[in-house]
Amino acid sequence: MHGVRYVADAEPAPDRARVEWSGTFTPDGSGDDEAAVLFHGIHADGLAALTQSLAG
Repeated sequence: MHGVRYVADAEPAPDRARVEWSGTFTPDGSGDDEAAVLFHGIHADGLAALTQSLAG
């Protein structure tokens, strides 16, 4: 992939946070849908790990 650019915004609250993530990229050797699934999984796993870490 090349041309990867991401923007993240988070709004904290006492019992939760709202995270908005957007990005653009040009996949190399894979289709758009396949690359989108890959990045969705990476972000979902990262947010789950962050949630678990902050929960104590």
